Amino acid sequence: MALAHNRSYQQINDWVDLWFNPHKQAGYVAVTHDFRKHLFFGSNDVSKVINFTKGKKKQFISVNAFDVNWKEKEFSRETIKLKQIRNIAIDIDQYKVGLTIDEALDEIQVLILDKKIPEPNLILTSRGIQIFYSIDRGASLIWHGLLDILQNKL
Repeated sequence: MALAHNRSYQQINDWVDLWFNPHKQAGYVAVTHDFRKHLFFGSNDVSKVINFTKGKKKQFISVNAFDVNWKEKEFSRETIKLKQIRNIAIDIDQYKVGLTIDEALDEIQVLILDKKIPEPNLILTSRGIQIFYSIDRGASLIWHGLLDILQNKL
């Protein structure tokens, strides 16, 4: 079954475009290198995010944006603090099924060419593969329930 979709494709010029654009301004994105301390960056902090992550081999950036209480210094990536859905990310652990990164990337390419999945905005590789689909204007929290359903099905 081919995937039928008619969407405007968001132009991504730099990796930070997935997290920040004029429509992705609600909340803060968490960034860490060691998972002990997370720094939260807002839409006015793009250059700070770039400088903080530059040259770092290992880093984690939250897929979506969270509410931060600066006054009470409450910083959390818990679902209850989710402020704006900015991306859909799929983590593929191809090594669990005996595939190399290259073999899995070839399989993903076939799925894209056969129109079974839409072309991702970004693909990252490490031990596994992460596929990112940017939500151009960000999504409200109403979509969170739908994402939960999709995650449970996959």
